[in-house]
Amino acid sequence: MNVQEIIEIADHRFASLKLSVYLSIISGLGVPLLSILSDGDSNLTMPLTIISIAAALLSIALGAGAIMDIAQLSKDMDPDYAATNFGKAFAKAPFAVFTILSVLFPIAIAVADIMYLNA
Repeated sequence: MNVQEIIEIADHRFASLKLSVYLSIISGLGVPLLSILSDGDSNLTMPLTIISIAAALLSIALGAGAIMDIAQLSKDMDPDYAATNFGKAFAKAPFAVFTILSVLFPIAIAVADIMYLNA
């Protein structure tokens, strides 16, 4: 696979990763804000909990999937590109750690939202 193809695919998957981050931010801020604006209406606790969990699941699917795909791209570099400093650094990136973090952060945000809603 040539460099241009790798860059195009990585850019596409990076868009999914950005969407995952934006979704986590909107959920993390939006759920408590909606609760505050509704004056703590208990009828909204369950729907907001469902929204928070759904956002976390979608964020995990988008983020972890994108990172795993980008990790596989590091193995598809042509030998000339893999021999460059960037290619070596890209191949050594801790993609497993990135994947774990992309799973843990949305879960932590959802747990924080649920704890806030049930406080």
